[in-house]
Amino acid sequence: MRQLKILVSNDDGIEAIGLRFLVHAASKFGEVFVSAPRYQKSASSQAVTLLQPIKVEEFSIPEAKKAFAVYGTPADAAKFGLYEAFPDCNIVLSGINAGPNLGTDILYSGTVAAAAEAAIMGKFGIAVSVTDYKPTEEVLSWILPSLEATLHFIFQLIDEKPTISSKLFNVNIPPLPLEEIKGVKFTFQNPFFWFDKFKPCFSPHGIKYYWLTGEKTNILTAPNSDEIAVKNGYISITPLTVDMTDYTTLKELNNITVNLESFISRDSPY
Repeated sequence: MRQLKILVSNDDGIEAIGLRFLVHAASKFGEVFVSAPRYQKSASSQAVTLLQPIKVEEFSIPEAKKAFAVYGTPADAAKFGLYEAFPDCNIVLSGINAGPNLGTDILYSGTVAAAAEAAIMGKFGIAVSVTDYKPTEEVLSWILPSLEATLHFIFQLIDEKPTISSKLFNVNIPPLPLEEIKGVKFTFQNPFFWFDKFKPCFSPHGIKYYWLTGEKTNILTAPNSDEIAVKNGYISITPLTVDMTDYTTLKELNNITVNLESFISRDSPY
């Protein structure tokens, strides 16, 4: 397997403990560089900063050859790393996220977004999450052997199949020691969604504000879905694509000829 130049990013911020564990794991496979948000930026999705300048400062991360803290979003940080600071990097690792990135949550994930920036460029991106919202150093130490083995497998896969259609992989690891992990499953996104609730609160000055909360619903019980695989003690690897086109529907629509004249209402006031 060739030596890799790996860019590590995340959405939990450059000081997050998960990032340091990911840098350590990545260092077994090549040179590691870091470009990550300066502060916590969870659920930023693919947002980028356009209307203000982006401050960047050098940062010290053990086992990384060089690191930058980016005052922006995960996508900003990944873009800065790939286009400006470390253009020779050929793969992006994003994480280790504190908490799962499963099902439709992937759409909101800054962790996945940072990895997706690599896929947009035609490079490989891997998003890594541990399904524990507050992973301790002990928990991250538990999953380290599983993480390293999973990375080794994916790196070998893309080395042997560089033209594989998916450039983006979403990895979720249960917070278990290696001997308790049941194996690896290649999965699809569970189609659950959140029934959102806005919890009203009041400041000491009587100003009303809200906290967004919710409950998962419509959870599919298929064992090869990402949600159920990790619940059953498996590492979930989901191949993703940045192309969101629904090709089945597109094929159906391509058989339809649209005559706009027939849809114009002559009585319309607009």
